[in-house]
Amino acid sequence: MLVGYAFRRFYKMSDTAEKRLVDGIGSFLKLTIWLLLFVLGVQVGSDEHIMSSLHTLGLEALVIGLLATFGSCIGAWLLWRYVSRKGGQA
Repeated sequence: MLVGYAFRRFYKMSDTAEKRLVDGIGSFLKLTIWLLLFVLGVQVGSDEHIMSSLHTLGLEALVIGLLATFGSCIGAWLLWRYVSRKGGQA
């Protein structure tokens, strides 16, 4: 964040260049997140100890996981609405 703030403070970009940079960073982050999720899935799927004990994790673990995922989705959606309403200025 400090590097971005300093970059913005000492070097003014045109609106078009700034939009391309932000779009490029967003695409890079999206790709990185998908890659991390894929690698995590491969790692969990290849761990025999985890795979053999999946049936013992129980309903509680499933409910906690689903609620955490649902809560994260709701939080992200609310943040997106807040940022979109402000015109991209958080």
